[in-house]
Amino acid sequence: MLVWFLLIPQGPSIMVEAPWVRTAPMGAAGYMVITNRGGEADVLVSVNLDFGGMAMLHETVIEDNIMKMKMVTNLEIPPDSKVELKPGGYHIMLQDLAQPLQDGETVKIHLHLERSGTITVDALISQESPNSSS
Repeated sequence: MLVWFLLIPQGPSIMVEAPWVRTAPMGAAGYMVITNRGGEADVLVSVNLDFGGMAMLHETVIEDNIMKMKMVTNLEIPPDSKVELKPGGYHIMLQDLAQPLQDGETVKIHLHLERSGTITVDALISQESPNSSS
């Protein structure tokens, strides 16, 4: 008798790609692509930094033809999908930094997920995405 088993991905399986930080006069913003290869959603609930300061999730929105940043309390990462944190969209706002950030350096950012725990990424400080083709 031949028996076949179908492996169904269980739980979230989170991967973070291309993390980078762009500096600005009043702080900085963090960007990356978060992929969930698992069969269940996960939720990014908070972010913190090794290098001092405050980190908050934000989304850029247009209200009454004015671009604004709106604080986001959590960010769902659906199963079998990608969520991109990018300029003009979701991003990590970094404020009250304890030290100046210099292009070319890397900083540690800790992502706290509801199901997957903490994932630490090394983000490159750059004025352009490391994936830009320019």
